[in-house]
Amino acid sequence: AERSTVDYAYPGDIIGVVNPGVFQMGDTVSVGGGFSYKPLPRFSPEIVAQIRPIDVNRKKAFTKGLEQLTNEGAVLLLESWRPATGTPLVAAVGQLQFEVLQYRLEHEYQVKTKLDTMPFRAGAWLVGDPSTFELPSGSMLAVDNDGKYIFLYAVDWEKRYALEKNPKHELRSLLV
Repeated sequence: AERSTVDYAYPGDIIGVVNPGVFQMGDTVSVGGGFSYKPLPRFSPEIVAQIRPIDVNRKKAFTKGLEQLTNEGAVLLLESWRPATGTPLVAAVGQLQFEVLQYRLEHEYQVKTKLDTMPFRAGAWLVGDPSTFELPSGSMLAVDNDGKYIFLYAVDWEKRYALEKNPKHELRSLLV
């Protein structure tokens, strides 16, 4: 429950760097450099929802909080590819991630939110040209913060059908 400043940290020490928006989950800070390792894997979402502030006058705080929390890895922020809805989509592996997101938005950014769960129960990252990808009805194509396309679907047959109709594309359930 207290903070203190340290001048030195040693291997194994756990420190927190307070600098919102500069560091993201998985970042490494080093004076000497010379290290290399794989990025943290991102898992396919199993729940997708639209989220919006209840009070539209809190839109700026909502946007700032949502950006900060997605940078921390609380949820995956998505945007509908076509047609763009303007309402942010959030995706998670479990319901608890949404509860944490809403709690933190309310208590850290003073923004109460409305969360509308969408019918999608799985997602896979699309490898290939999204403009030539044939979507099954009831599915959706979205874009994540890194500009990667994700295919969202409700039932497994939609994924199988999409792969059958799009042999030049690949769907990956894990992105590294």
